[in-house]
Amino acid sequence: MIVMRSVSLIRVFTSLFLVVISFGAMAAPGEKLECPPGAVFCSDFEDSSWLRALPRSVCMGNPPGSQAWFPSFFRKTHSGERLQAEAKSGHYSLAFRNRFEKHGPAPYSFAIDPAYMQSDTMYLRWNLKYEPKYEFDSYTGVGEVKSAGIGFSDNHCGHIHAGRIPNGRDQYSANLEVTALGYKRPKEGKPHLYVYHPGQLGGYGDDLMQNQGNDIIFTGGQWYEIQIMLKTNKYPKCDGEVKLWINDELRAHHTGFCFRTDNTKKINQINLSAWFGGVAPSPRNQYQYIDDVIVSPMKIN
Repeated sequence: MIVMRSVSLIRVFTSLFLVVISFGAMAAPGEKLECPPGAVFCSDFEDSSWLRALPRSVCMGNPPGSQAWFPSFFRKTHSGERLQAEAKSGHYSLAFRNRFEKHGPAPYSFAIDPAYMQSDTMYLRWNLKYEPKYEFDSYTGVGEVKSAGIGFSDNHCGHIHAGRIPNGRDQYSANLEVTALGYKRPKEGKPHLYVYHPGQLGGYGDDLMQNQGNDIIFTGGQWYEIQIMLKTNKYPKCDGEVKLWINDELRAHHTGFCFRTDNTKKINQINLSAWFGGVAPSPRNQYQYIDDVIVSPMKIN
């Protein structure tokens, strides 16, 4: 399902961006996602042209709508063909393949023209599933698997530069990341926030763990509803925040971030990622699925 509203609501230039006035419940398995009233864009990936329908600037050297623009890892998988329940709603999801002894795949990254952004706080919600017996570890004990996120990038394609400490003007972001529980428990992973900000401890983003209630552990074969909030700071204050909900329960809340030194650097980026790595590659060929992506300046209930 794809819904595009009038640009009089808010103009979308190059990304998945959604303004929501009120929200309904997520769709049940097998049902199509109902786009909330007031949505500028939403998709449950049922329409094969979901990406081509997005208005955006030239990116990666190919014009808008070019089939060549699609990364080679993209595929659509019907729930009635290879695996059952691959889609949380409808029949399709984004299926990402983690290849044996490989990092990747590269994420879809989109940039929103900051001239049309009206909020310094954004929420991203999606459904996430790892195939049955998915292995988060590559027999090293340091497996890391990334998922979707939001942030700011000065790159016109919305790409966040990995391994580069933000300077307050070039980039910041918050993604979901799942870390293996060790080589003896390869099929279990602990989700947390992976945050790029100028005060991070090293070249790569900080791992910010669950700090609300008991930790939840991910395993393959089931859907998880994920929601991330990123609130930018009002410079010169360092009052930025990030939150993580899993299955509608708050699992992490971290504060005190100096994401930017220029208050015009508003959130303008979303990426749909399934990257396997840091250090270790995927231990086998395996899939993960993303469905029902929603982005809003208000909490999505």
